[in-house]
Amino acid sequence: MLFFASGAARRGRLPAMSSLDRAQLSAIAATIDDATTRVAALGEQLDAGGTADAANALFEAERALTMATRALDRAGKALGGA
Repeated sequence: MLFFASGAARRGRLPAMSSLDRAQLSAIAATIDDATTRVAALGEQLDAGGTADAANALFEAERALTMATRALDRAGKALGGA
């Protein structure tokens, strides 16, 4: 799903971040954090089981999810969140 800046944001004025925006970002971040933990655990399990190729792919996915969490943090800060 793509999100486009509102007219005010395109003109350089950012609307205040609503509690709904904060709630949505928080829910998304929690989901990604859960996925990161689960992916890392599975990667470690597969690595210990000798399935290095699959484990390496999962560790790569873990890094991507960590980067996604950082991007969400930046989005929240850009919207005026704490």
